[in-house]
Amino acid sequence: MHIYKHAIFRPFPAHAKLAAIFKMFPGTIDVVDPNYNIIEANEKFLQVHAKTKGGVIGIKCYQVIKGRNAICPQCIVKRTYKTGNTETRVSTPEEEKLFGAGFKMYASSVKDQEGNLVGAIECAKWIGMKRPE
Repeated sequence: MHIYKHAIFRPFPAHAKLAAIFKMFPGTIDVVDPNYNIIEANEKFLQVHAKTKGGVIGIKCYQVIKGRNAICPQCIVKRTYKTGNTETRVSTPEEEKLFGAGFKMYASSVKDQEGNLVGAIECAKWIGMKRPE
């Protein structure tokens, strides 16, 4: 426990920190396993894709996000799995038409304590003109 001038800080459990990030992030967040199955998603992701949590968990991200039957050609999750680095990209004109606005995507691989790949976190933030709510 750390004592600060005006408060006592008690570390939050990791799941509480992640829940707060998922809630406050102004864009979409989804977490996928190494086989591209969605294992978690924030409320904004569910709203954008007009889905319930039960309608996305265990479903391939490319099926939920774009209605595809295979990994997207410009998939940044695939890139982060390959490089181990955080990857970014901006939306394509086709994606801007599909989703109604431009966005920037970020993905980062997640590894366990032994360094084994266990998944990735993918987020998107609207840029330019705001996507209609």
